[in-house]
Amino acid sequence: MSSYLSNAKRATKAVDAELSQNIKESLNLKNGKAPNLFGGELGNLLSIAAGNFNIPVEILNFCLLPILGSQIKSETDLLINPGTDYKVRAIRWCGLVGETGTKKSPIIDILTGAMSSIQREVADRYKAEKLEYDAAFRAWKASKPADRGDEPAPVTPMMDLYFSDFTTALVARFAFESISQSISNHPDSGYLVYNDELAGFFKSMDAYRKNGGGDRQKWLTLYNGGALKVNRKSSDTIFIPQTSVSIVGGIQPSTIESLISGDESQEDGLWNRFMFTRLPQTRIDAFSHTPCSLTEHLETLYRSLASQERFRFISAMNLNLCGLIGTSGQKIRHSANHHGSHGAPTPKSRG
Repeated sequence: MSSYLSNAKRATKAVDAELSQNIKESLNLKNGKAPNLFGGELGNLLSIAAGNFNIPVEILNFCLLPILGSQIKSETDLLINPGTDYKVRAIRWCGLVGETGTKKSPIIDILTGAMSSIQREVADRYKAEKLEYDAAFRAWKASKPADRGDEPAPVTPMMDLYFSDFTTALVARFAFESISQSISNHPDSGYLVYNDELAGFFKSMDAYRKNGGGDRQKWLTLYNGGALKVNRKSSDTIFIPQTSVSIVGGIQPSTIESLISGDESQEDGLWNRFMFTRLPQTRIDAFSHTPCSLTEHLETLYRSLASQERFRFISAMNLNLCGLIGTSGQKIRHSANHHGSHGAPTPKSRG
């Protein structure tokens, strides 16, 4: 019996050593060149911005993926393996882990700043349209019933590109319902949840309590692009047949450790749905930087992605991400659009 146990222990140690070595080789980018996720002008601008922050460019790539995913139409699947018909939604939940002072927020802000610019434009356009509608409705209301004609059509609700405030208890309490309302106004679009401190997001769903809260189960469904239903006492029920909600934000190491260790509902897979990466502590020269037009470039890219038609799925075999953003010169071929036509390539989207 003792001989059997000794052999088993040696075999286990051998497997552990091999696994450990494989992990080290996979993670050790110093021994080889990291994969070039973004090429062309975007890749160059990301490298410059990373240099200004004195961080690896992979940090910016990591934070950019959920933002890009949120700009793809919600019904679009990425076809990973045509042989098995394996598809996934363009959904990424990413957390940037770093101590106070590591510039978590500025790093993410440089990527979301373009979305803020677009959101302000959308808000201004909605305000103008709302004023025009209100004036038309007052005139219609004041006219004689025989002369009224058709009632002016209400303004389409303003499109929210992302929801970014889980900082107060009041907002956290109604955050999920607010997000649901925004998504239901434009169900064909993707959506981004961004928060400086993801701790507020986790606590808003009672992630640290036994059995979690009601919102927690809804978030788990959203990760798979599932249907969203919210019953409301004061207004109509919200129902969205399919969703595409990505998440990005920062969190401190001690905070996430405390949240996970104190979570008695870990078996539901909430934490496994998140990708976390550690932000190294580096120094930044406050008086030296390389000029970078990353925000302007990203604004063009986000507009381009959001303007694409709806597709049932995009073949990953033909989806060259650099081509999608107009740097490789290749066309992006979509396997099928929403209405069922096949094999129709779309023009290049210049970033």
